[in-house]
Amino acid sequence: MQESPSIWGKIDNSRTLLSFFLIFSILCYIIFNISITFTWITTKFMASKETPWGVFTSLFIHRNLNDLLLNLLGLGSFFLIFTFSNIHLLSKERSKRASFFLVSIIFSALLSNFIWILIIDIGTIGASGLIYSSEGAVTGFCLLNSWYIYDEIKTKNNKENRGSLIINFLIFSAIIAWIVFYTNSFLSYNRDVNVLIHGSSFVVAFILAIESSNLNNLFDKAK
Repeated sequence: MQESPSIWGKIDNSRTLLSFFLIFSILCYIIFNISITFTWITTKFMASKETPWGVFTSLFIHRNLNDLLLNLLGLGSFFLIFTFSNIHLLSKERSKRASFFLVSIIFSALLSNFIWILIIDIGTIGASGLIYSSEGAVTGFCLLNSWYIYDEIKTKNNKENRGSLIINFLIFSAIIAWIVFYTNSFLSYNRDVNVLIHGSSFVVAFILAIESSNLNNLFDKAK
């Protein structure tokens, strides 16, 4: 049986994502301003074979204020899309999914950075891997939601979440169309853009989202 609190009450349930976004944004802004004075921070924090800890620390480093603001805008946008696309779920499931979403996008971004330093001998910085992993997770969960809601409508004739079905399917379709028809635009293809990390972050997070139910069951059994 579905609960029926207000929409704002359901959005508030994703405060885990809001807290992460605020903390991450503040840290990025502080480190960016410090790196303007102490330029060596960028070199020491980047992801490279010489600085393997940069797999993590590079997420907080940006070349300029424009890159920082664009990355934070992208991250915030996908956090918001994720929240609204899962608003039909019960409170406990929303909280559980938000936590899984957060863990999976961080893991995907770190894995992509790790793959990069293994095969490429050039350092990389920026949080774009985190943005693309957020987009991949959103795409995967929208596909998952569309399937489950459609199945519920078909088997149980429960039409209460038809609006959520339409929203999730449209988001999924729009992102897939962007990937297929405007691939260079989707990957932000440019001479100074790390498309390998963009693509791999998206794919890993998408797979984790699709397999979220199986992974959660695996973790529950391990407890």
